[in-house]
Amino acid sequence: SNIANVHIIRGEYDIALNYLHESYSMISTFLSEKHPLNAHNNFLLGITYYRLGELEKSLKYSKRSLEMYENNIDYKKKLLVIYQLADSYHELGDNGMAFKYYQQALEIITKSKGYSSVIAINIYVSLGLIYQDNGDIQNSNMYFNKALDILMRMNDDLISNNLLYFEIGSIYKY
Repeated sequence: SNIANVHIIRGEYDIALNYLHESYSMISTFLSEKHPLNAHNNFLLGITYYRLGELEKSLKYSKRSLEMYENNIDYKKKLLVIYQLADSYHELGDNGMAFKYYQQALEIITKSKGYSSVIAINIYVSLGLIYQDNGDIQNSNMYFNKALDILMRMNDDLISNNLLYFEIGSIYKY
């Protein structure tokens, strides 16, 4: 799956899919279908299908990965899978399921230390957008401001600050 990851980064999704499916088959045959390496393969398959716009397949593999990581104490891996599921549901327009998984991701972030600030920012912005889509400007603004607070503490990317201010500003058109 390391080779597949390189191809994912390079945008060579068809090549990555070939490596991932081959790796999954080999691990299942020689070790076990439920082996932790297959949890990671399923995660990468979910990401790859997401980037290809095949959201139903992305959900299928991300859910498999989450099932395999369910009892795993590695919160970072679990966080990434849950975040991927939330993004897929959000892209599909299923705001209810997206909200559910974004909230689960926030729970993991709250419980664990050393989480990625970028993921937290993206989750808060996505939740803000969901509330905005539902016409709840007060909660939308609250989540955009939470993202902005983290970003301001990071104090590193003026462009990201400007983009977030644009998102916050967009709620005032209502």
